[in-house]
Amino acid sequence: MKPILLFFSSIVLGLCTACDKTELHTRLAAEEELRQLHSEITALANSVPCTDPSQWAITPLGSKACGGPVSYIAYPEGSLSQNFLSLVEHYTEAQRAFNKKYGLISDCMYVMSPSGIRCENNRAVFITP
Repeated sequence: MKPILLFFSSIVLGLCTACDKTELHTRLAAEEELRQLHSEITALANSVPCTDPSQWAITPLGSKACGGPVSYIAYPEGSLSQNFLSLVEHYTEAQRAFNKKYGLISDCMYVMSPSGIRCENNRAVFITP
């Protein structure tokens, strides 16, 4: 009787371990997708040199687990802004869903929106209040 019980116990334990590995793999894949989206957003924002701050805008980026944006990002207004904002929205929603799915918590500190943008070395730099 003990060998049969031991056999079934090892099967159940093996299945539980497989579930944990699958869940871990799913989570790691989702984290990697978020990293890639963030990199794509940053690269797109940095693809245009900042020479006139009046041609740039600011948008919230990401979602903290307890609400609000993780940060803000500057982007050039114009032809690429619609695609850029769609990508930011997709990233923010994906991060919000990830936080909810995995029950994440965050520091819940409010991230102040920059008051403006200035251009330094062809890069958009935030003016903070």
